[in-house]
Amino acid sequence: MVDKIAAENNPFDFAVRTFSESWCDAALAYDEGRINSERCLQSFLYHGLMKRFADKKDYTIFIESRINLTKTSAINPKKRRYIDTVIAYQAPNSEQKKSKKQVVLAIEIKYTSRGKPRIDSIKKDFASLSYMLDSKTTVDIERILGGKDELIVTSKTRIAFGVFFAAFSDFDVNKKIFDRYKPDEKHQPTERWSRLIEGNWRERTLPANLYIFGAQTYDKSNGSDGAETKITMICNASKDAKFIQYDVPTPASEIACK
Repeated sequence: MVDKIAAENNPFDFAVRTFSESWCDAALAYDEGRINSERCLQSFLYHGLMKRFADKKDYTIFIESRINLTKTSAINPKKRRYIDTVIAYQAPNSEQKKSKKQVVLAIEIKYTSRGKPRIDSIKKDFASLSYMLDSKTTVDIERILGGKDELIVTSKTRIAFGVFFAAFSDFDVNKKIFDRYKPDEKHQPTERWSRLIEGNWRERTLPANLYIFGAQTYDKSNGSDGAETKITMICNASKDAKFIQYDVPTPASEIACK
Protein backbone atom coordinates (compact mmCIF):
# COMPACT_ATOMS: atom_id res chain seq x y z
CA MET A 1 0.00 0.00 0.00
CA VAL A 2 1.06 3.56 -0.57
CA ASP A 3 2.49 5.32 2.43
CA LYS A 4 0.52 8.51 3.04
CA ILE A 5 3.59 10.78 3.00
CA ALA A 6 4.99 9.04 -0.08
CA ALA A 7 1.63 9.43 -1.83
CA GLU A 8 1.58 13.17 -1.18
CA ASN A 9 4.93 13.43 -2.95
CA ASN A 10 3.47 11.71 -6.02
CA PRO A 11 0.40 13.52 -7.44
CA PHE A 12 -0.83 10.40 -9.25
CA ASP A 13 -0.77 8.17 -6.16
CA PHE A 14 -2.15 11.00 -4.04
CA ALA A 15 -5.13 11.44 -6.37
CA VAL A 16 -5.94 7.71 -6.22
CA ARG A 17 -5.66 7.67 -2.43
CA THR A 18 -7.83 10.75 -2.09
CA PHE A 19 -10.53 9.35 -4.38
CA SER A 20 -10.50 6.02 -2.50
CA GLU A 21 -11.18 7.88 0.75
CA SER A 22 -14.05 9.81 -0.83
CA TRP A 23 -15.45 6.54 -2.25
CA CYS A 24 -15.52 5.01 1.22
CA ASP A 25 -17.31 8.09 2.54
CA ALA A 26 -19.86 7.76 -0.27
CA ALA A 27 -20.62 4.17 0.74
CA LEU A 28 -21.25 5.30 4.31
CA ALA A 29 -23.45 8.14 3.05
CA TYR A 30 -25.46 5.66 0.98
CA ASP A 31 -26.04 3.47 4.04
CA GLU A 32 -27.27 6.58 5.87
CA GLY A 33 -29.78 7.28 3.11
CA ARG A 34 -28.02 10.39 1.76
CA ILE A 35 -27.37 9.25 -1.84
CA ASN A 36 -30.26 8.52 -4.18
CA SER A 37 -28.96 8.95 -7.73
CA GLU A 38 -25.85 9.04 -9.90
CA ARG A 39 -25.81 12.83 -9.92
CA CYS A 40 -26.09 12.85 -6.15
CA LEU A 41 -23.18 10.39 -5.94
CA GLN A 42 -21.10 12.53 -8.29
CA SER A 43 -21.88 15.64 -6.24
CA PHE A 44 -20.97 13.85 -3.03
CA LEU A 45 -17.66 12.65 -4.45
CA TYR A 46 -16.88 16.14 -5.76
CA HIS A 47 -17.54 17.67 -2.34
CA GLY A 48 -15.35 15.02 -0.67
CA LEU A 49 -12.51 15.62 -3.10
CA MET A 50 -12.75 19.41 -2.73
CA LYS A 51 -12.62 19.08 1.04
CA ARG A 52 -9.54 16.87 0.93
CA PHE A 53 -7.76 19.07 -1.62
CA ALA A 54 -8.68 22.30 0.18
CA ASP A 55 -5.10 23.02 1.20
CA LYS A 56 -3.59 21.62 -2.01
CA LYS A 57 -3.63 24.60 -4.35
CA ASP A 58 -1.84 22.68 -7.13
CA TYR A 59 -4.89 20.43 -7.66
CA THR A 60 -8.14 21.23 -9.47
CA ILE A 61 -11.25 19.09 -9.97
CA PHE A 62 -13.40 19.30 -13.10
CA ILE A 63 -16.75 17.65 -13.87
CA GLU A 64 -18.05 16.57 -17.32
CA SER A 65 -15.03 17.82 -19.27
CA ARG A 66 -14.71 17.23 -22.99
CA ILE A 67 -12.02 14.85 -24.27
CA ASN A 68 -10.18 16.28 -27.30
CA LEU A 69 -9.18 13.47 -29.66
CA THR A 70 -8.13 15.48 -32.72
CA LYS A 71 -4.43 14.67 -32.25
CA THR A 72 -4.95 10.99 -31.44
CA SER A 73 -5.43 7.84 -33.52
CA ALA A 74 -9.08 7.56 -32.47
CA ILE A 75 -11.30 5.90 -35.05
CA ASN A 76 -13.67 8.87 -34.88
CA PRO A 77 -11.68 11.84 -33.49
CA LYS A 78 -14.58 14.30 -33.93
CA LYS A 79 -16.98 12.26 -31.79
CA ARG A 80 -17.93 14.11 -28.60
CA ARG A 81 -16.68 12.33 -25.50
CA TYR A 82 -16.87 13.56 -21.92
CA ILE A 83 -15.25 12.29 -18.74
CA ASP A 84 -17.23 12.30 -15.48
CA THR A 85 -14.50 13.66 -13.21
CA VAL A 86 -10.93 14.77 -13.78
CA ILE A 87 -8.37 15.55 -11.09
CA ALA A 88 -5.74 17.87 -12.55
CA TYR A 89 -2.37 18.86 -11.13
CA GLN A 90 -0.09 21.73 -12.02
CA ALA A 91 3.42 21.58 -10.62
CA PRO A 92 4.86 24.78 -9.16
CA ASN A 93 6.36 26.97 -11.87
CA SER A 94 10.02 26.46 -12.60
CA GLU A 95 12.35 29.35 -13.39
CA GLN A 96 12.60 28.22 -17.01
CA LYS A 97 8.98 27.70 -18.06
CA LYS A 98 5.47 27.49 -16.77
CA SER A 99 4.31 23.93 -16.14
CA LYS A 100 1.14 22.65 -17.79
CA LYS A 101 -1.89 21.27 -16.01
CA GLN A 102 -1.96 17.51 -16.36
CA VAL A 103 -4.60 14.88 -15.72
CA VAL A 104 -3.49 12.75 -12.77
CA LEU A 105 -6.75 10.80 -12.41
CA ALA A 106 -9.74 10.43 -14.76
CA ILE A 107 -12.89 8.87 -13.27
CA GLU A 108 -16.10 7.33 -14.61
CA ILE A 109 -18.88 6.28 -12.22
CA LYS A 110 -22.06 4.21 -12.40
CA TYR A 111 -24.88 4.17 -9.83
CA THR A 112 -27.15 1.12 -9.96
CA SER A 113 -27.66 0.43 -6.26
CA ARG A 114 -30.92 -1.48 -6.86
CA GLY A 115 -29.59 -3.62 -9.69
CA LYS A 116 -26.60 -3.76 -12.00
CA PRO A 117 -25.15 -1.57 -14.77
CA ARG A 118 -25.86 -2.42 -18.38
CA ILE A 119 -23.02 -4.13 -20.23
CA ASP A 120 -23.17 -1.50 -22.97
CA SER A 121 -22.84 1.35 -20.47
CA ILE A 122 -19.76 -0.18 -18.83
CA LYS A 123 -18.08 -0.69 -22.19
CA LYS A 124 -18.81 2.94 -23.07
CA ASP A 125 -17.20 4.14 -19.83
CA PHE A 126 -14.15 1.93 -20.37
CA ALA A 127 -13.88 3.29 -23.91
CA SER A 128 -13.96 6.85 -22.58
CA LEU A 129 -11.27 5.98 -20.05
CA SER A 130 -9.18 4.34 -22.76
CA TYR A 131 -8.64 7.73 -24.40
CA MET A 132 -6.99 8.89 -21.19
CA LEU A 133 -4.19 6.38 -21.80
CA ASP A 134 -3.13 8.14 -25.00
CA SER A 135 -0.56 10.88 -24.36
CA LYS A 136 -1.84 12.74 -27.45
CA THR A 137 -5.22 13.21 -25.79
CA THR A 138 -6.05 16.53 -24.17
CA VAL A 139 -9.02 17.57 -22.03
CA ASP A 140 -10.69 20.87 -22.86
CA ILE A 141 -11.90 23.03 -19.99
CA GLU A 142 -14.38 25.49 -21.43
CA ARG A 143 -16.79 28.17 -20.16
CA ILE A 144 -14.11 29.79 -18.00
CA LEU A 145 -13.40 33.51 -18.18
CA GLY A 146 -10.28 34.11 -20.25
CA GLY A 147 -10.90 31.36 -22.79
CA LYS A 148 -10.37 27.62 -22.99
CA ASP A 149 -7.91 25.81 -20.75
CA GLU A 150 -6.21 22.56 -21.78
CA LEU A 151 -5.17 19.62 -19.64
CA ILE A 152 -2.53 17.24 -20.92
CA VAL A 153 -2.49 13.46 -20.53
CA THR A 154 0.78 11.65 -19.74
CA SER A 155 1.96 8.06 -19.56
CA LYS A 156 1.48 8.25 -15.77
CA THR A 157 -2.17 9.31 -15.88
CA ARG A 158 -4.37 7.01 -13.79
CA ILE A 159 -7.92 6.00 -14.73
CA ALA A 160 -10.68 4.79 -12.40
CA PHE A 161 -14.11 3.21 -12.75
CA GLY A 162 -16.46 3.22 -9.77
CA VAL A 163 -19.79 1.38 -9.57
CA PHE A 164 -22.58 0.93 -7.02
CA PHE A 165 -24.52 -2.32 -7.57
CA ALA A 166 -26.92 -4.57 -5.68
CA ALA A 167 -25.71 -7.67 -3.86
CA PHE A 168 -28.59 -9.78 -5.21
CA SER A 169 -27.57 -9.11 -8.83
CA ASP A 170 -25.20 -11.36 -10.75
CA PHE A 171 -22.75 -8.47 -11.17
CA ASP A 172 -19.48 -8.33 -9.22
CA VAL A 173 -16.25 -6.39 -9.09
CA ASN A 174 -13.42 -8.86 -9.38
CA LYS A 175 -10.28 -9.56 -11.40
CA LYS A 176 -12.26 -10.60 -14.48
CA ILE A 177 -14.32 -7.42 -14.83
CA PHE A 178 -12.17 -5.76 -17.48
CA ASP A 179 -11.91 -8.95 -19.49
CA ARG A 180 -15.73 -9.20 -19.54
CA TYR A 181 -16.47 -5.56 -20.33
CA LYS A 182 -13.48 -4.22 -22.24
CA PRO A 183 -14.43 -1.95 -25.17
CA ASP A 184 -15.13 -3.38 -28.59
CA GLU A 185 -15.23 -1.85 -32.05
CA LYS A 186 -18.75 -0.52 -31.50
CA HIS A 187 -17.47 1.84 -28.84
CA GLN A 188 -14.75 3.22 -31.10
CA PRO A 189 -11.68 3.17 -28.86
CA THR A 190 -8.33 4.27 -30.21
CA GLU A 191 -6.49 1.98 -32.62
CA ARG A 192 -3.72 1.68 -30.05
CA TRP A 193 -6.20 0.49 -27.40
CA SER A 194 -7.61 -2.16 -29.77
CA ARG A 195 -4.13 -3.38 -30.66
CA LEU A 196 -3.08 -3.69 -27.03
CA ILE A 197 -6.25 -5.57 -26.10
CA GLU A 198 -5.41 -8.12 -28.76
CA GLY A 199 -1.76 -8.15 -27.69
CA ASN A 200 -0.20 -7.25 -24.37
CA TRP A 201 -3.43 -6.98 -22.38
CA ARG A 202 -4.92 -10.29 -23.42
CA GLU A 203 -3.13 -12.16 -20.62
CA ARG A 204 -2.86 -9.31 -18.12
CA THR A 205 -6.64 -8.71 -18.14
CA LEU A 206 -6.42 -5.31 -16.46
CA PRO A 207 -4.37 -2.57 -18.15
CA ALA A 208 -1.80 -0.80 -16.00
CA ASN A 209 -2.95 2.30 -14.14
CA LEU A 210 -6.61 1.20 -14.14
CA TYR A 211 -8.35 1.19 -10.75
CA ILE A 212 -11.83 -0.24 -10.24
CA PHE A 213 -13.92 0.62 -7.18
CA GLY A 214 -17.02 -1.37 -6.27
CA ALA A 215 -19.74 -0.63 -3.71
CA GLN A 216 -22.01 -3.64 -3.21
CA THR A 217 -25.32 -2.59 -1.64
CA TYR A 218 -27.74 -4.66 0.42
CA ASP A 219 -31.50 -4.51 0.88
CA LYS A 220 -32.10 -3.24 4.39
CA SER A 221 -35.85 -3.77 4.27
CA ASN A 222 -35.56 -7.48 5.17
CA GLY A 223 -33.25 -6.93 8.12
CA SER A 224 -30.22 -8.45 6.41
CA ASP A 225 -27.19 -8.88 8.65
CA GLY A 226 -24.93 -7.69 5.85
CA ALA A 227 -26.66 -4.35 5.49
CA GLU A 228 -23.48 -2.28 5.30
CA THR A 229 -22.29 -1.56 1.78
CA LYS A 230 -19.23 -3.65 0.92
CA ILE A 231 -16.37 -1.82 -0.79
CA THR A 232 -13.89 -3.53 -3.10
CA MET A 233 -10.98 -2.03 -5.01
CA ILE A 234 -8.89 -3.77 -7.64
CA CYS A 235 -6.02 -2.43 -9.69
CA ASN A 236 -3.08 -3.43 -11.82
CA ALA A 237 -0.55 -0.77 -10.94
CA SER A 238 2.47 -2.91 -10.14
CA LYS A 239 5.36 -3.40 -12.57
CA ASP A 240 4.96 -7.16 -12.57
CA ALA A 241 1.27 -6.80 -13.52
CA LYS A 242 0.01 -8.70 -10.50
CA PHE A 243 -3.56 -8.05 -9.42
CA ILE A 244 -4.27 -6.32 -6.16
CA GLN A 245 -7.71 -6.65 -4.60
CA TYR A 246 -9.09 -5.23 -1.38
CA ASP A 247 -12.31 -5.83 0.48
CA VAL A 248 -12.51 -2.78 2.68
CA PRO A 249 -13.81 -3.03 6.24
CA THR A 250 -10.84 -0.87 7.32
CA PRO A 251 -10.30 2.91 7.22
CA ALA A 252 -9.98 4.28 3.74
CA SER A 253 -6.34 5.24 4.34
CA GLU A 254 -5.50 1.53 4.20
CA ILE A 255 -6.69 0.73 0.68
CA ALA A 256 -4.41 2.55 -1.74
CA CYS A 257 -2.53 0.31 -4.15
CA LYS A 258 1.22 -0.12 -4.24
